Amino acid sequence: GATTSAAASPEDVLNARLKSLTNSSPVMLFMKGVPTAPRCGFSRQAIEMLSGAKIAFGTFDILTDEDVRQGLKKYSDWPTYP
Repeated sequence: GATTSAAASPEDVLNARLKSLTNSSPVMLFMKGVPTAPRCGFSRQAIEMLSGAKIAFGTFDILTDEDVRQGLKKYSDWPTYP
């Protein structure tokens, strides 16, 4: 059987980080930029919709972390971001 003492693979470490990020807020928006300065129109629209509906949400700027940006596509089975 598998041993529990084996070091986690880089993918396992990234997946644990992604799980932690996605669970850090009831609604988590992975966006380009930050809420006060979105870097694309889709991110701006997502912020406007969530804010307009008075939905509490967390954000993560995917432009600041390429591992998260690429890994989340596989983790979430979603090819792109707002």
